[in-house]
Amino acid sequence: MDLRVAAYAIVIDEDDRILLAHWNEGRRAAWTLPGGGLDPGEDPEKAVRREVREETGFKVSVDELLGVHSRVIPASRRSPEEED
Repeated sequence: MDLRVAAYAIVIDEDDRILLAHWNEGRRAAWTLPGGGLDPGEDPEKAVRREVREETGFKVSVDELLGVHSRVIPASRRSPEEED
């Protein structure tokens, strides 16, 4: 079994607007919370700051952990790796 641990941010400005990232994978596209997978041994708080910066260009600070969510995605339902 492979395991992927990820951290996502909820970033809200003073007008209560939420920051989203545009996700593209092949022909699929969607809006999502900025975030993504942790590097091996990476602290989740550091990872979420890094991911927000990479995906949006914004530097953020983390105020609090809002929750932990777990789900299993069977291999047959996962997106195939892009071919070179």
